[in-house]
Amino acid sequence: MRRLVFAFTAGAALAQTGAVEGHVSDALTKAPVAGAVVKLYQGERVVQSGVSDVRGAFRWDGLTEGAYRLTVQSADHLPLAPDQAAARTLYVSAVSPEIRLRADLTPLGSVTGRALSPAGEPMKGVPIGMRRLWDGHWIRTTVSGEGGLFEFTRLEPGTWLLAGLPSFRISSRDPANDVKPLATPEGEAGQRMGWAATFFPGIVDLAGAEKIVVRPGAALEGYDIKLRTVPVHRVAGVVVDAEGKPAAKAMLSLSDLNNKGANGGLTTSDGEGRFAFDTAMDGEWRVFGQVRQEEKTLKGYADVHVSKRDVEGVELRLMAPFAVTGVVEREEPRDEKGSRKVTAVYLIPQGATDDVQESAFHQQDGKFTLSTVYAGRYRVLPAGYVPGYYVASIWYGDQEVTTRAVDVASPPLPLRIVYRQGAARATGSVERGEGTWVVFVPQDEALRDPHQFIRSAKCEANGRFSIEHLRPGSYYAFAFNRVQREMLEDVEFVRRIVPHAERVDMRHGETVNLELRPQAWPDY
Repeated sequence: MRRLVFAFTAGAALAQTGAVEGHVSDALTKAPVAGAVVKLYQGERVVQSGVSDVRGAFRWDGLTEGAYRLTVQSADHLPLAPDQAAARTLYVSAVSPEIRLRADLTPLGSVTGRALSPAGEPMKGVPIGMRRLWDGHWIRTTVSGEGGLFEFTRLEPGTWLLAGLPSFRISSRDPANDVKPLATPEGEAGQRMGWAATFFPGIVDLAGAEKIVVRPGAALEGYDIKLRTVPVHRVAGVVVDAEGKPAAKAMLSLSDLNNKGANGGLTTSDGEGRFAFDTAMDGEWRVFGQVRQEEKTLKGYADVHVSKRDVEGVELRLMAPFAVTGVVEREEPRDEKGSRKVTAVYLIPQGATDDVQESAFHQQDGKFTLSTVYAGRYRVLPAGYVPGYYVASIWYGDQEVTTRAVDVASPPLPLRIVYRQGAARATGSVERGEGTWVVFVPQDEALRDPHQFIRSAKCEANGRFSIEHLRPGSYYAFAFNRVQREMLEDVEFVRRIVPHAERVDMRHGETVNLELRPQAWPDY
C-alpha cells in the first residue's frame, strides 16, 4: 500500500513541476523575436499558449507527464519548420522534468519599386501584382502611390513574378475608393494603343518575365516596372442563348490565354446581345459569358485569335447546364451495415473559370450524377481513397481519359471510373525526420495530379511514414522539411528536383520499404 501511495505522490509532484521553456529567435540575424504566438499541444488539444517576451523567451510550469508538441508563429516569419528540434515531440517525465528549446524562425522578405510610364515618369494608381511561378492568380496586389512607389512585405522565400496590371480590378468596401482605370494612351499613326500587363522589368510576354528570387529576410529594392503600351484591337460580336436568340445583359470577360489572364476586360451585352472589347493586343483570347434566364444560369466561352486587326462577328453561344452520369467500378467488401466507402469525382475545367467546376459522390451502387455541367474541356479526376485500391483507368464513353482532358458537350457520354484491388504501399523512415513530408510523384508527367496520383505523408515521431493506395508504376520519392503541393504539378519544377529524388518502382500489391534523407524544400 505504501508503494502505491508513494507512486501517486511522485506523479502528483511531477504534475506541479514539469516545465517547458524556450527562446524564439530570427534564423538569419539570431535576434530575439518578441510577440511570437507559442502553443503547446497534447494530441489535438491546446494545453498552454502565450507569446514570447522582449527577449524572445517563453515558459510553462506545472505540466503533467506525457508527450507534447509545440507550434510557433510570428507575423514576419514562416511558422516553425517541422525539421527543427523544437517541432519534434517533447516528452515530459521524471527523467526529463524540464525541457529547454530554441525555435529559429525563417524571416519573410520584401520587394519595393516604382511604376513608371514608358517615358520613365512615375505613375500613381497602377495596380501591381505578385504571384508564385506555379500560381495562376495574383495572390498579392497593391497600388502604386505617390512617386509611383509600391511595396510588398511579408513575402515567403521563393521565386516570384512581378507585374504592373493596368486592367486589373481592385475593389474596396467603398466603391468610391476603387482604383480608377488608367487614362487611355494616345494612338500612334492612326493605330489605337492600350496598356498591357507589364512583367518586370518591362516585358509584355509572361514567358520572358524576369523571375525574382526572394531569400529569407531579403529586402529587395529598385524593382521598377516600366509600363508598356501596345497596339490594341476590337473583339466584337453577339451573345446568343441555346436557341440562337440574342442574350441581353450577359456578363462578359475577356482574358488572354498566353499570359494566364493578365490582360483583359469586363463588359455587359446590350439589349440586342451585342458586345465589344477594345483592349485586345495580338494573341490568343477567351471571351467568357453568362446570363440568368428562367431560373437557370447559361454559360459559355469562345476562343479568338487576334493578329494586327479587329475581330468582328464573334458568336458566343451560352448554354444551359446538363447532367453527366457515370459509375465507379470498385467492389470492395461491405461493412456490417452492408455499406461501402464512397469517393468523389471532379470535373476540372481546362482554361475556363473555376466556377464551372463540378463534383459528386457516388452512391452505394457506384452510380453518380454531375448535375450542373457546362459544355467545355475538362480533366476527370477521382478523389478519395479506399484501402488496397487504386484508380486503374478513367473512361468517357469509349475514350480512355486517365491522363488527358476531354471535350464534354450535350448530350454527354457516360463516365466510368475503374478501381483495381492491389494498390502498392510504401513504408520506411526519414533520418531525423519527425514532422517532415515524404512525397511520391509519378514519373509519368501526365499523372501529376495532387487529387489522386501525387501522394504525401507526414512522418511520425520516430520519423516513420506510410503511404497507401499507390497506383502501380514508377515514382520519384522525396523527403522535404515542408511542401508546396501546387509546385509538384509544375513539370519544369519537378524536372529540376529529379536529380535529388529516390527512384522507386511500385508493383501491383507490393510494399516497398525505404530509408530517405531529408532535404530543404527548394523555394528557388
